Amino acid sequence: MSQTLFRSKGFIPLDNNIDKLIAFTPSLDKNWRDSQRIKSKPYQVETLDAIKQFQDNGWRISGANQTRKKNRQISSHSIKMEHPDLIIRNDKGQREAVSNILINNSCSGTKPLTLDIGAFRMVCSNGLYSINSLSHAEIKHNNKNIQMLPEIIGKFNSKAEAVLNEFKKLKR
Repeated sequence: MSQTLFRSKGFIPLDNNIDKLIAFTPSLDKNWRDSQRIKSKPYQVETLDAIKQFQDNGWRISGANQTRKKNRQISSHSIKMEHPDLIIRNDKGQREAVSNILINNSCSGTKPLTLDIGAFRMVCSNGLYSINSLSHAEIKHNNKNIQMLPEIIGKFNSKAEAVLNEFKKLKR
């Protein structure tokens, strides 16, 4: 897993605004993908469905970005989410450690939707980060997984408790 996975670089900040998310990440919308002649699988697991389910569990959208092919066509998108209860602040009230969920999905359904939960912590004032990936899940685009999406996300969401324990270790 890439060490830059949970950083903000390249992500448009969205402050949990779903309308901004859709405006800045049009590839989330099936109608937009159809208008761009991006063929999707018939049973595509939609990123917006996963985002809404995470939001129901208290996660907030913090950023989004899209990846383009050499021909400039959008090929995938990434959404970063944070949970306000999984942030550690220092004595000055500044964010010291943050948990993130990163959702990646291809526009065409050729690659599975991936979920990664992790944590990063600023180790020192010169910008050094400690990054840990705590869990990874892949959801293939098929009818079974569409129906099981709430269960898959529920199990993944329960792993978020491990983030708090990881923060305590990092803080020591």
